[in-house]
Amino acid sequence: MSEPTHVASPCREEEETESLEVRSATPIATMSQSSLTGNEASAASARSPGSPDRQPRNQQLPPQQLRLQSDPRQPPSLVHNFADCTMEMSPSRTRQRPLRNRTTERLIEKNVRVWQPSSVLLRKEFLNIMFITAAVFTVTGAVVAVRSAFGTEPEDAWALPLEEDLQASRKRLYCFFNHSAHRRPEPVRFGVDNIRVELCDDIVYCYLGVDPATANIVSKDPKFDIQQESLRKFTRLRDKDVSLVIWAAVGGRRSDGEAFRKLAGQRRYRVEFSENAARWLLQYGFDGLVLHWPNPMGDQDRQALGAFLRTLRRRLSADGQRLAIVVPADKAERLSGFDVQDIINLVDVMFVETHRTMEPASFPVTSFYSPLRVKTQAKSRGQTGLSHVLGDMSLELTQMDKVVFGVTLAGASFTLKNVAANKAGDPSAGPGKPGLFTRQPGTLSHYELEQMMAHDLSWSRQFDRVAQCSYVVNGDQWVGYEDDVSLQSKAHLLLFTGGIAVWDICMDDFRGTFGRPLLARARDILLRNHTFGHSLRTKGRSG
Repeated sequence: MSEPTHVASPCREEEETESLEVRSATPIATMSQSSLTGNEASAASARSPGSPDRQPRNQQLPPQQLRLQSDPRQPPSLVHNFADCTMEMSPSRTRQRPLRNRTTERLIEKNVRVWQPSSVLLRKEFLNIMFITAAVFTVTGAVVAVRSAFGTEPEDAWALPLEEDLQASRKRLYCFFNHSAHRRPEPVRFGVDNIRVELCDDIVYCYLGVDPATANIVSKDPKFDIQQESLRKFTRLRDKDVSLVIWAAVGGRRSDGEAFRKLAGQRRYRVEFSENAARWLLQYGFDGLVLHWPNPMGDQDRQALGAFLRTLRRRLSADGQRLAIVVPADKAERLSGFDVQDIINLVDVMFVETHRTMEPASFPVTSFYSPLRVKTQAKSRGQTGLSHVLGDMSLELTQMDKVVFGVTLAGASFTLKNVAANKAGDPSAGPGKPGLFTRQPGTLSHYELEQMMAHDLSWSRQFDRVAQCSYVVNGDQWVGYEDDVSLQSKAHLLLFTGGIAVWDICMDDFRGTFGRPLLARARDILLRNHTFGHSLRTKGRSG
């Protein structure tokens, strides 16, 4: 009976042995001839590299080797590995090629599978370390470059800023005073003496009128403004704080649009009004003029407004006086009547009317006066959130440090169409009931709102995460308003703009009857957020 044949599989891994000299007379064997049986010895000598002819791969093997190779459960041994591998050589080559059996190949493949995940993890860790290192060097280089660009010397890069630098770089709080608030009954009657100067950087007297016939600034309430000397009392508030900047605002009503159109349309009126305005500001002690033309429309008004501002700028600058303008929050209205990129170079401040982005009397869904973002129901009806206005104006302007967004301390009240549908954006049947003191449908002062919630526990307080504003509900009455959380949510706007304007500080709980006034809390928020990036813009102490 013939012996079974075995085909030896070639080894897949080559070992280069450059220093090995091949001697044809020296057999390469892994076991001594004395330790082999008869058949094994003959097989080993047949595989000896000293043979002149290359051995065929289908040579016969003894049964012991066949049993070792065919049994995968048999653990490989050193003898087994070397006995089943031969060294294949050619007279013309000095390389040796070890031939491994299948069991050895399985072990190699198993080891590769075991070690491969570890190598992948090590490679990932190495890449993570390299990425973090590159990021650290990039950020460090950027900080050094920015500091160098803004003139900070290396030796004083981390020095404390000077007090005058802090004052110059600090975001400003503009307080708008509504002179008609003196007509309200107590306890919400608000006059010049109620203004807390320590909470404001700038105060604005609202509103005076313009007379196109005489090209002069005129009072809309002569008894209060002139006879009771409220204008002079207002400018004398500088005695409490010499750094206070005091403004006079003209216009404000849509009925003033025709007067502005006539003044701005002809050069003679523009020059005459500029001269009269400069003298009027000096007469009463104001530092600057705020121009509020509510509704310029079309190319003709836009060009006339630009010429009007250039004439005012030249004349007011001669006396060291300032100039500001109010522009609408709505993009279509702003682009229709204002060339904002040209205007921003002519004024010191550009106020944006984000303090009243809708009117409860005509708005069909519940919403807020100054939402950070607006829901779909309100957006589809033309309301725009502060974050959206910021994005639009960032594209329209090359500089935003003169732009100031406004917020209001008043609450927007609605009457619900369906009592069960009482979330922000739900249908409204009209404005809310007028307040006990302000007596204006759709608007409540913060004092009135706090008083109602204190005396009637039926009011349910909620917070809208989209608008980042609070609202309260009681039956069919819905009121959206500002509080600490909503004001803080708007603090990031200060990073891009020149400050914040509080329109009508008279609508606050200014006496603090139900807690700290909102204006004081707004001041705290501004102070906590104004120093962002300050150390990159100012030099340290020079020693």
